[in-house]
Amino acid sequence: MMSEKGGDSLLSSQSVHLLFLPAFFKKTPAKIHFLRTKTGIFRDKTSMKASFFTRRRLLAATAAVPLLAKVAPAVSGNPTLKVKEADVVIVGYGAAGASAAIEAADAGASVLILEKSPEASHCSTTRLSSGIYQCPDGVIDREILVDYICSTYLPDGAQLRKSSAMPSPLAQLARVWAELAPETFNWLRSLDPDFRTASSPLFTISPFVKFWHGIKPHIHARIATYAQWSGFSFSTYKKPKSQSLSGEALYNCLHHGILKRKIDILYSSPAKDLLVENGVVRGVIVERDGIEEVYTAKKGVILASGGFAFNKALRDRILPAGAGEFVACCGTPANTGDGISIGMKHHAAITRSHAFFDRFCVLLPEKIGGCRLGVPLEILGQPHTFVVDNAGNRFIAESELQDAHQHYGFLETMLTSDGTGSNYPFAPFWCIIDRTAMTQLSIATLGEGSTVNGLIDWKNNFDALQKNWVLEGKTIEDLARQIAAHPDNRNRMTPEALTRSFNALNRFAREKNDRDFDRSPASLAVFDGGPYYAFPVSIDVPHMAAGLATDHNRQVLDTSGRVIPNLFAAGEVAPVSHYIHDRGGQLSECLVFGRFVGQYVAQKTEKS
Repeated sequence: MMSEKGGDSLLSSQSVHLLFLPAFFKKTPAKIHFLRTKTGIFRDKTSMKASFFTRRRLLAATAAVPLLAKVAPAVSGNPTLKVKEADVVIVGYGAAGASAAIEAADAGASVLILEKSPEASHCSTTRLSSGIYQCPDGVIDREILVDYICSTYLPDGAQLRKSSAMPSPLAQLARVWAELAPETFNWLRSLDPDFRTASSPLFTISPFVKFWHGIKPHIHARIATYAQWSGFSFSTYKKPKSQSLSGEALYNCLHHGILKRKIDILYSSPAKDLLVENGVVRGVIVERDGIEEVYTAKKGVILASGGFAFNKALRDRILPAGAGEFVACCGTPANTGDGISIGMKHHAAITRSHAFFDRFCVLLPEKIGGCRLGVPLEILGQPHTFVVDNAGNRFIAESELQDAHQHYGFLETMLTSDGTGSNYPFAPFWCIIDRTAMTQLSIATLGEGSTVNGLIDWKNNFDALQKNWVLEGKTIEDLARQIAAHPDNRNRMTPEALTRSFNALNRFAREKNDRDFDRSPASLAVFDGGPYYAFPVSIDVPHMAAGLATDHNRQVLDTSGRVIPNLFAAGEVAPVSHYIHDRGGQLSECLVFGRFVGQYVAQKTEKS
């Protein structure tokens, strides 16, 4: 279970109009089917309590992000230089920021995008992503779509909506999603007629839709592409648009729309604070080359600056206790929670997730800002592979770790202690493969995550072996000793335990019957005679579903539940879903609510 770290809640239980759950929702059980194991670790349905963060606790969490003192607004002699004015100023150039900019410009507003990264190395989460987004077909009834998306926002969300117990902003935003999400592909195609979509049996039907059998044929997870889509086996980062796939293709489509509208993008411009006059947000303070500059917004500022995966202090306070050491980062190091930090300086309220989506990855020793790096995995659950805990014992049907399954709850399982409070049997766990897998399968997903832009230079399996990210042993006993000597194992594995697991698995493979965990027969194969290979497996939490609280217009709320005038947010910095992200749900949320908030802010009057 996720641990609460104490402290008072931000708002009273009466504040049902906010993105926070009132007190009686805390008892609502989450109905999630977890993975099957012999020990039953993942078998039970789990109740996840609503969690809250006080501003005081989160303010301490932002210590890792350097913040400037708030500039005294409209004071004569202030050294801050006012550089440019626009109707709408957007912080961050990912899917949400680009979508907001395009819609605002189409509504007649002047728009400026401020992006912290240099243009030459800009690589947002969008560009590193799979490029999968949801686009329901036009046949499905909108009310059914509203119920469906509500069920991903909160535990029992659809039931809460039907009983009028769903917090008002979420219910209204669900209706926005139901109206705009089916338009997504056509909207993207309107930006660039060359943009295409691909589908795969793995992605067309979202696993979560098994709870929604009546609409199953109508929920589509589409894959962005310009070329013939060929999977996630290689990166197309910075390749010609016509060759781009996945996240890079989605970025190219949005970027094409930005360029066509001649929307200004100011790179190397990290936002540090807001310009506030008489309680109203009037602009963004940026530091460029050591000089503070102000970019004023006549209608509003939209924060779309991404998540906080590389803000270790903030992660340590939002993730369950003990997770910081083992949860890897497979995304962009630019995600340091800047928008959250800026919002908190102006008393913004913060929401916290009800569940964490777990993406399995190779856990690497390298760190950025104190955060371990990782590489998304492709090989889990394939023939000629199996997994064990730190002692060398199998604990799960490996076929259920394949990418076709949504993984929620594994983080809590990984952090299950053996009772000592310091030994976590599954943190990390270990994947064992033979020579056939090493030579014929790809361990890592090279077209998604940290390998896309070269943050992790993982060329192939044997390159990773040379870098000591993968271990090698001539025999299983030798491999066990190599694992035991690894800093993440700390001598917990014994050759005897790993050999028992290995021999049992080979026996099950010959019989095509995994009597311990009921692994899929198609994924069972007898191991070669050696050498054998291993690597530590942990998880990345790509969508932490926590950030700034907003109202139904995506206007940021303060800790008293009041809107902060002229301050808006969309995307990872202010997620709508605090529960389950269905396949393609994160990018869908960024595109839909980026579009929505861009339209809304552009249509405001300057005094509204």
